Amino acid sequence: MAKNLIIDKARKNIKVQEIPYEENEYTVKTQQPEEIVLEQNMQMILMQEIQKLPDMRKEAFVLHVVEGHTRQEVAKKMKISLNAVDKHISRASIQLKEKLRDKESKS
Repeated sequence: MAKNLIIDKARKNIKVQEIPYEENEYTVKTQQPEEIVLEQNMQMILMQEIQKLPDMRKEAFVLHVVEGHTRQEVAKKMKISLNAVDKHISRASIQLKEKLRDKESKS
């Protein structure tokens, strides 16, 4: 009996160190089917709207944003100034955002 009392007292004195478990770090994030459909729909609308951009604006935007070329590379390929590339990309972004916002508000 004395042995059990000593063991019980020792167990009470032991501090249990808790290991934090961050569930978000260990769970796989999967999209719901409706999220996948909405995302695909938005991508399709975006591609359609990109096709409607004026040629120079579309080329600058696609080269820089979609294909990942630097602004300097785009300027060289298109044989225009860096400022012109910036304006084309900026105007394309603004125009696409407006179109997507309009389409989203109508849905």
